Amino acid sequence: MRYVLVLLVLALVCLSAPISAAAQSQTTAPSQTAAPSQTAAPSPTAAPSIAGVSADRAFFNPDTGSVEISYRLADITNGCPVVSIYGQSGKVKEIPLGIRSAGNHSFVWDGTNSYGVAVPDGEYSILMHLAGIGGVRQPGLVKVFDGISSLDERVPGLVKGTAINSSGCLYVADTANNSVVIYSPQGVEISRLGRGGTGEGEFMSPVDVAVNSTDYVFVSDDYNSRVQVFDPLGRFIACWQATPVPGADYSYTGPIAVNSSGYVYVVCIGERKLDNKDTPWTPDRQYYNQIQVFSPAGEMIRSFGSYGGGENQFGSVGGIAVGGNDLVYVADMLNHRVLILTQDGNYIAKIDHSMVGLGERYDPVSIGIDLQGHIYTVDGNSGRVDVFAPIVTGNTMVSVDRTPPVTEAIQSGRIEDGWHNASVLVDLRATDAGSGVKELNYVLDDGPVHRIAGAGTAFVVTNGVHKLDYWSTDNVGNEGEHNYVIIRVDSVPPVTKATLTGTGGLNGWYRSDVTVNFSAEDAGTGVLMTQYSFDGSEWIYGSELTVSREGENTIYFRSIDHAGNAEDPKKLAVRIDKTAPSVGCIFEGSKPQGWFTSAVLTTLTPADNESGIGSIEYSMDDMIWSQYTSAFLIYPGHLNKVYYRTFDVAGNVATGSSYLYFWPTSIPDIYELVNHAPVPAPTFPATVTTGVPDHWLPQLGVSKATPDAMPEIRAEEPDQTSADDPKEKVRIVVRILKIVAGITGFLP
Repeated sequence: MRYVLVLLVLALVCLSAPISAAAQSQTTAPSQTAAPSQTAAPSPTAAPSIAGVSADRAFFNPDTGSVEISYRLADITNGCPVVSIYGQSGKVKEIPLGIRSAGNHSFVWDGTNSYGVAVPDGEYSILMHLAGIGGVRQPGLVKVFDGISSLDERVPGLVKGTAINSSGCLYVADTANNSVVIYSPQGVEISRLGRGGTGEGEFMSPVDVAVNSTDYVFVSDDYNSRVQVFDPLGRFIACWQATPVPGADYSYTGPIAVNSSGYVYVVCIGERKLDNKDTPWTPDRQYYNQIQVFSPAGEMIRSFGSYGGGENQFGSVGGIAVGGNDLVYVADMLNHRVLILTQDGNYIAKIDHSMVGLGERYDPVSIGIDLQGHIYTVDGNSGRVDVFAPIVTGNTMVSVDRTPPVTEAIQSGRIEDGWHNASVLVDLRATDAGSGVKELNYVLDDGPVHRIAGAGTAFVVTNGVHKLDYWSTDNVGNEGEHNYVIIRVDSVPPVTKATLTGTGGLNGWYRSDVTVNFSAEDAGTGVLMTQYSFDGSEWIYGSELTVSREGENTIYFRSIDHAGNAEDPKKLAVRIDKTAPSVGCIFEGSKPQGWFTSAVLTTLTPADNESGIGSIEYSMDDMIWSQYTSAFLIYPGHLNKVYYRTFDVAGNVATGSSYLYFWPTSIPDIYELVNHAPVPAPTFPATVTTGVPDHWLPQLGVSKATPDAMPEIRAEEPDQTSADDPKEKVRIVVRILKIVAGITGFLP
């Protein structure tokens, strides 16, 4: 049995059909690697094939609860297709379709697993292969080669794995000598790779070798637990360390293969010692098997398989190969079978004793695939090479999607109390994890249905209260839930008016405290608050205030609605003058002894601290009021009394009067002094109670009233008392007598 592991190579040599343990076609090397190209071996028998497998609908139909898969069989009289359905967790169902002839066919999957339970939403791989029955052309045993020993002298030491490059050169893993031997197509040793050791390009029990289409060489370095890569000239390129097998104390690398995309498949074997010294006749070790997959750049991207006898488990792996269709073939010696798996490790089919006629014993210790997909195995029990027809497969993908899409509406801008204070951009977005979103739909304000292809759309809504209904559908017809939302938009601020109440004056002035009332209106969300301020920065909440300060008061006011719209501040001037002006009278003239003897210059002196002086008037004996513009002259005569008054801008009035005494020059003057001093006030024209003249009454909004005697304000003059005072009359008489007597001067 020493050479039983090389029988596969011998068979291939006899067939003159160069193959590799992983006969594949690649284009790039590691770090630039790809799979090997091969020359075709003669086909022992014509193999059946599946020309195509496709889904009539790419997705599960939610209306019928099923999906129809169509396929075509070619080059076959009768065949028995078997459908395997795989999800993320592995195979969920297997459906034997019965005998089919060449041509177009279809089958229906109801979306359930082997137990009749509906599978979850997701992507499912539909893989079909042809299983055989009696008399049907099938992937079965087509040729057997007896063991050949003519190369005994050529293969030194303990030989395990082999591979052939694009030139037909044979690579043999010489395990015992820690090297890889390279033979020419004629069987002549050309060179060796490596030597014993742990460094780069050194091996500790190399167990298998694989070559890709660019003739890069991959060596499984067993006890170093790694894969070493060499270029076609035998130069070391890279070293990829295998990942320790979970649960094992030690890990080793075993058989190796390369697929058509340059991915390297390595069997990793884990070993854990068991403490069974007290239980004789029981194993003292436990083994773990796992296939690790490396990218062309040497990154371990996935792993699959475990120790056992299940569909995705391995007992003891003697060899691994990858076919041109990227199916993975595993020679499982302990379980007496060859497993056919997808590149992700999903089970498709198996070759066992029932296909080779060896009873219960079939121990495949090595495996290889040629370009036509023929399967070559070496049986460790019988020492022969078995050749099997290709495994015929086809595959497609089906998405099971019973879940409707989800749609959301994103509203732009700020919301206050459920209202937007600016036009709103409504962004509709739909998501669907299954078949994808086909169409977005929405209805605005009971209008027409808007149907938008794709998963997103946006539109703008303006002032008003709007009702939006939106939903979406996916690519298999699932309709999402209708969503309803009310969008309230109010971008118009309130309008505020101010009403002033008080005693009105003139020229926009008030002559009393003023009450200011604010009233606001808002056609949208309504008024939330009204504010006022005296400086435009510090705002006070309120709709009423009383202004008492005299002078010009500036008040700012505004209102804010429930949407947060703030009115631009308005400015209001409140002018108050509650204080009457003052007025005086100054006489200037010749006054040697206290009596004026010549014309007197009369000056009126008004004053007002708030609204300012509006007008000044005066009146002489004839009771006619004249506008005062500047100082005026009063000429000598009998006793004079000057009446005067002034109005401020707000309409407040101040009145006064002053006596003016001239030296008497005639008997009538003396008579007048005696009988009429002081001269009574003249009769005024009709005035209001405030003393405002008639022509101002309409502006003040008042009517005439009974005239009031105006208060007298005497100018500087000789001491005087009432004309009825006897002492005053005596003084006057004495003065008159002195005048008549021609005495100069006045009584003291």
